[in-house]
Amino acid sequence: MSSFERKILPTKITLIRLRRSLAFAKKVKKILEDKREVILHELDKLIEEIKEEKKKIYEPLYEAYYALYEAYMSESNINLNSLITVAPYTAEVKVKEENLMGVKIPKFSIKFEKGTLSYGFVNTPSSLDRAIKKFQEIIPLLISCAEKENAIYKLAEELKKTQRQVNALKYIIIPNYERAIYNIIATLEEREREDFVRLKKIKAILERRTKHGR
Repeated sequence: MSSFERKILPTKITLIRLRRSLAFAKKVKKILEDKREVILHELDKLIEEIKEEKKKIYEPLYEAYYALYEAYMSESNINLNSLITVAPYTAEVKVKEENLMGVKIPKFSIKFEKGTLSYGFVNTPSSLDRAIKKFQEIIPLLISCAEKENAIYKLAEELKKTQRQVNALKYIIIPNYERAIYNIIATLEEREREDFVRLKKIKAILERRTKHGR
């Protein structure tokens, strides 16, 4: 007998309370199991989405780095680094949170500000402009992938937590309630049998006394 069962008084009121608690625990378990299935479905969807997005990133990312490599090959590193610092690369990033099954997931939106080149075209490689434009195209995809990877991590942690709760209900809490209910019913039935036997004995004694009294 567990410490939980030892603390329970075998009364009808306790039996009613335990049955209510058992029914509630089963409802909570069902809700958590449904939540687990939704999280699993969302994880599968995010994994597929991130696979597709990464496929779209590889080629333009290669092109961006190749253009940057060409720019470095055609200019001195010092001159090129100074040009990059004045490149028209301004962006506004906004962050908001979305709630998914109780998990807060940050969502980013990026807006590039239209600008003009602040360095001259003379003695500057065209490959630098291509690299900057390619990186601007890739950044939203990189942010989207980062969002999804973060969401996958957080949902995976929530999945572990939910599974632990389901296991606790399934293997500890609900069985404890069921055993306690079974033991209380058995105890109450035994008491009823003992009371019935006792009443029969009392009735027999009273009948004998009445008979002898006549």
